[in-house]
Amino acid sequence: MTFTAGSTPEQFVDRYLRVWNEPDPGTRQELVRLLWAPDAVEYTEAQEYRSHQALDDRVSGAYTKFVEEGGYVFRLQADPGAHHGAVLIPVEMVPREGGAPVWTGTIIAFLDDDGRIVREYQFGRDT
Repeated sequence: MTFTAGSTPEQFVDRYLRVWNEPDPGTRQELVRLLWAPDAVEYTEAQEYRSHQALDDRVSGAYTKFVEEGGYVFRLQADPGAHHGAVLIPVEMVPREGGAPVWTGTIIAFLDDDGRIVREYQFGRDT
């Protein structure tokens, strides 16, 4: 497994977090295409998102609800891990101005040979 565009695991995780906080819709779309394979699927406890279009809608909706309107940002909660085609990303959602997390999550992403997500599982809980 390689990481997209020759990136390192750290760059991959930075890009992953950036997509959720990115204010520009065009940049978000570009990041979705860099991060996820065209036939990728993301699973949350309540939903399933298949394809770039579904992921665009998902990321844009989350940005609007949580970042733009809610005043939160997503950030790394602890060191990520990567091996054998999988990446573990511990994340949290915190008020933009600082404060305790209101949500924490664990992302498990399985990557293809090009370093793009083919399957992703998101486990989260309100704090």
